[in-house]
Amino acid sequence: MNQNIHKKWVPNGLSNHPSRLMPSINYVTIHTTGNRNPTATAEAHARFQFSGGGGRQASWHYTVDADDIWQSFKDQQMCWHTGTLIGNETSIGIEICINSQESFRAACDKTAWLTAVLLKRHGLGIDQVVQHHKWNGKNCPAELRSHTWDVSWNEFLLMIGRISKNLTEHALSAEDTEAAVNALKNASILFEENYWRSVFKGTIDLNRKWTKILVNRIIDSRWIYFTPKMVGSVLLTMLGKRE
Repeated sequence: MNQNIHKKWVPNGLSNHPSRLMPSINYVTIHTTGNRNPTATAEAHARFQFSGGGGRQASWHYTVDADDIWQSFKDQQMCWHTGTLIGNETSIGIEICINSQESFRAACDKTAWLTAVLLKRHGLGIDQVVQHHKWNGKNCPAELRSHTWDVSWNEFLLMIGRISKNLTEHALSAEDTEAAVNALKNASILFEENYWRSVFKGTIDLNRKWTKILVNRIIDSRWIYFTPKMVGSVLLTMLGKRE
């Protein structure tokens, strides 16, 4: 169940852009938008963030409705969405649209898929999917917490679990690959194709000694966003191989 993620990056320098990276990504925080206007779609929220969010210090990474997923900030970018510093510095924020009660389940389906992808991408578990309520006690995501709109919080977690079991390894986007390759280079890791062919003798096994050394060097160089799986995927991309 692959979904297209639209991107409309919020420009740096706006009041809703913190201009800081997160020290680590430990959670995915789920919100609902609180806006029941029929025109309050995911795209509308993305446009709102792109234009500065009304001058407020409020921002989040993804907005999802029954039809689309829109990304406003890259995963590693800190956003103001939890009301606490620790929540903002350690979690990706997803807003589920509530512009239509009839389509809420479809929006939750899309959000469950996105959440499963993010868990896989960042090496997180289902126990690291949390409500906005965890951080500052706000009644959010209200519709999931109260089960007034067809989907309960527990059912939403089950949806993520079912999707995760069937989710193929998320293909790295061109942006992900470029960022990973640059990070490897900045960590002073040799990245010539022939060198890696000789190291891995034409194959890549994430449990092999050289892979572990590579991963450890990335971690030692504070490239904390690159999980072993992601490093393996980047190497496969560079070598033109498949696991």
